[in-house]
Amino acid sequence: VFQRNCIACHKISGEGQDYGPELTKIDMKLNRYKLVESIIEPNAEIDMKYLSTQIVTLDGKTVMGLLVKEDKNEVQIFDGKELKKIKVDNIDTRK
Repeated sequence: VFQRNCIACHKISGEGQDYGPELTKIDMKLNRYKLVESIIEPNAEIDMKYLSTQIVTLDGKTVMGLLVKEDKNEVQIFDGKELKKIKVDNIDTRK
């Protein structure tokens, strides 16, 4: 399950990505009910820092995902598959 669904955003014992919470000791943080819920419905309870950001560019393209990095020139969004870089000057709306 981890290899198919979670590895793109999460890490266990050094394997995977750092976009979501580290899962190596997740059983120490969650009770059994919450652990099963998190596997079946990963978005049931999300920490504010992991909420999605939606950006619509001036040419009408929509990018949605985890805000990874932001500065005065560029915003970086991880959409679950790849890191997308959007120039701040090219953003029409953001929520």
